Amino acid sequence: MPKKTEAKAARCRQLSSDYQARAQMPGVPERRANLLRNISRSYRALATQFEMLALYIVQEKQSRAP
Repeated sequence: MPKKTEAKAARCRQLSSDYQARAQMPGVPERRANLLRNISRSYRALATQFEMLALYIVQEKQSRAP
């Protein structure tokens, strides 16, 4: 997997976890918690997209190799 893309996916997963944890903190208003969970899901989805891109890049390079 391309290193930069892998690092971006890992960073998105970390941000997703951070936002999820913030949403679960005691005293966080429900509206804010919902927004934080939505952001968490968005980062998780973005991480998946980066991983799929990395796999595509690898497959593309393999198909071009003689």
